[in-house]
Amino acid sequence: YLSATLFKEVHRDAAVEQGPLDWLLTAAQYRLEFDWIDDRSQLTVKYGVAALQIEVLGRHATVELPLGSKDLDTSECQLKVDGKVPRDLRRSAKGFFSFVLEEPGIYLVDIQFPIQVDEVGGMRRLDCPIPSLVTSQLEIAFPAEASPPEVLSAKGSVEEDKVHNRLQVQLGDVDRITLQWQEDETIASSGLADVDQLVWMKVQPGAVIVDARFKLNIEDRR
Repeated sequence: YLSATLFKEVHRDAAVEQGPLDWLLTAAQYRLEFDWIDDRSQLTVKYGVAALQIEVLGRHATVELPLGSKDLDTSECQLKVDGKVPRDLRRSAKGFFSFVLEEPGIYLVDIQFPIQVDEVGGMRRLDCPIPSLVTSQLEIAFPAEASPPEVLSAKGSVEEDKVHNRLQVQLGDVDRITLQWQEDETIASSGLADVDQLVWMKVQPGAVIVDARFKLNIEDRR
């Protein structure tokens, strides 16, 4: 049991910390589609797609969504609410998509945004901020002859569909999508060395002697 005074103080502190709660993110699905660069030596991804469901609880609710890198080119972004572009859509100083929804209700928000890929220590890495939601899901498509990227940020399961070349990822309540994959795909598929193994077996009374020799042909493709 809390006294009325203490109850008000607790909720006042929470309101100061979290701000006004006039909208909720109730569903989030993301999709990334990988493809080869022109010489087919590397995988890359140019755009991400987000399908979000938002429930607005009051009037004139300002929605802010942390999605994509802070310095992304907004001219390459597409955002629609129930199939229409919001009139007051902007990119805030924090790198959030910001827009106003006037009436209470449930809205579907579709966003296409450019993806930034970095090279780190011989690997290619994607690190994309997203709004946190425990039920967030991610689908990753990749070419049939390629190895799937490694999902570093998922708290839930990562399942590979080898028939359709997909990863189905349960992200959990993370605030970013982080993936990494081989910088040069030819290395991953072909390896760095060819190995020939030669084995001789000598049978002697009471023992068998095995003489093994390996011939290595190392090919550095970096």
